[in-house]
Amino acid sequence: MPEFRRALFEDSYAIATVLCSAWAFAYEGILPKEFLSKMTDVEVRASKIQENWEKVSRNFVLVEDGSIVAFAGLAYQPTLAVDAEISSLYVRPEGSRKGLGRLVVGELAGVLREEGAKSLCIHTLEANKIGRSFYTKIGGVVVQHDVWEGFPAVWYQWSDIGGLIHD
Repeated sequence: MPEFRRALFEDSYAIATVLCSAWAFAYEGILPKEFLSKMTDVEVRASKIQENWEKVSRNFVLVEDGSIVAFAGLAYQPTLAVDAEISSLYVRPEGSRKGLGRLVVGELAGVLREEGAKSLCIHTLEANKIGRSFYTKIGGVVVQHDVWEGFPAVWYQWSDIGGLIHD
């Protein structure tokens, strides 16, 4: 059974590896090569994670067989008018369609419920067909369109996180 836990600063490189492999999996052939190359540079991403560790989000990992297979972050201040925001959610490509994303979101929702949160949002690029399909499948509703780094993006929202929690 995978273990969901608070991420440690020492997990930064493993988190960056998960993040970069998930970006490549979701956006290969969709986003310009130069941009994708920048977003999938493990050394750069690990450095940025470490640099922003305390000020960006509360980080969590899912560990299976001693390896980090998924990473998620909760923003301190949500962008939309909701109680909480998932600022990052990445699963290793080989973990796709195995329930790991659903497990992580359920665990995050449990953490948030303990803090009194009832609603939640997440932001992604419109081109992220994998992520968007997943968010819709678990009950997310598109509430806003915008642009991130020059690319069309979309916000998903859950008005009641209770349905995400696995009791």
